[in-house]
Order: sequence, then C-alpha cells, then structure tokens
Amino acid sequence: VSLLVPYEDGARLNELYALGAPISERVDRPDGVLVRALLPYAELRRFAQYLVAEARAETAQSSR
Repeated sequence: VSLLVPYEDGARLNELYALGAPISERVDRPDGVLVRALLPYAELRRFAQYLVAEARAETAQSSR
C-alpha cells in the first residue's frame, strides 16, 4: 500500500516501522512522508486514514 503520513503524525510512522512491515520506498515530501509498504491486512484499518487515493481504489476493488 501507499501511505502519506503527515509529519505531525510521525508516531504513526514509528508504529509502521515497529510492525516490521517491509517498506520498499520512502519519500519525504513537503506534506509528509510517502511510504510504500507491505502492510499486514490486519493492520490496514489502523493506517486507513493515510492511504493515498490510488491505494484506496485498489483496496476497494480487491474487497469486491
């Protein structure tokens, strides 16, 4: 999934790293940190608010 975590929510980014989820990409942007990670399905709800639009569309399609 692709997640955009605002800098003020850095604790969530730390939680993502603590999960040990493989992070294939990290880009520091003016609006936050964009990461592409293999997030366990059980943790998806926890990070749902940070999903970028493309990832939300993929998730909606895969749940059908």
